[in-house]
Amino acid sequence: MLSTLFLPAGNGAFDRFFPLEPEDPAVPDQTVRRGGVEANLSGRRVTVTCSRETIETWSPAGMPGGKLTAGKACPVEGLFGDVQKLFLDEIGPGHTLFLFALNRSGGLEMVNLTDGARYGKLTALPVPGISDAVKVENGEAVDRDGRHFALARWKQASETGADYLLTEDCTWVTDAIEHRLDSGGSYRSIYFLEFGADNTLTVDSQLPDVGTGTVSRGAYHLAGMTGEGTFYRFDLRGEGEESAYAGTAVLRYLPTEGESVQAEIKILSGTELFDRPGEFVLLNRAEKN
Repeated sequence: MLSTLFLPAGNGAFDRFFPLEPEDPAVPDQTVRRGGVEANLSGRRVTVTCSRETIETWSPAGMPGGKLTAGKACPVEGLFGDVQKLFLDEIGPGHTLFLFALNRSGGLEMVNLTDGARYGKLTALPVPGISDAVKVENGEAVDRDGRHFALARWKQASETGADYLLTEDCTWVTDAIEHRLDSGGSYRSIYFLEFGADNTLTVDSQLPDVGTGTVSRGAYHLAGMTGEGTFYRFDLRGEGEESAYAGTAVLRYLPTEGESVQAEIKILSGTELFDRPGEFVLLNRAEKN
């Protein structure tokens, strides 16, 4: 079964992690700070502002990605709960900085700020199994009974989790995509994508009119949820190439009948794989040969 952790944003299955409750208008505005990071809660809107020094530390010059703008408030996307309180805490090896949003029912949602600064987008994921929390401190969630829950495993899950529909023994195939040349000519490509449960990614680009193609291999990582779907970052390297290329993308499933499964993918930043900037590209799910 598909884990509800990776269902597209807006799906009611998130109620299994924490019940959504009516908005509480009495929640005061809040600001929390840690180092060069400031997180703000105003109404139901959560934003994060990072200093230039922090962004340069997390995203050194030359690292691919969208990157946040220093000193500019960036909204957090994908929050489902009625947020009551914010916490900033470092989790796991490497002391990755996370923002935790506590909702009225005691559920938690987490935002990987380090990845967000590198890739230019802040997205939230629910923390499963915690429904009565009151605070986050020292890498742990603490509930109303004083019990402590280590959050390091959820850091790992947020970075390496896999989606059953995405990774099942199948290939995702685009329709033929036409590419225009400056000379006035054109050519077509068909892309075959394979997402491994171990976070491996293979992109096979075939040119049906000439019978040739190229294969790139690398990895993909879940980065969070947005209003458009599941947010991923990817790193790829073509066969025989020394340099790698990277970017971010959002993927969402489409309602289909019977056993057919379709999805759409849009590149958000970095390398534009399909030559369709700003557009969703249709993916058809096919069994492997």
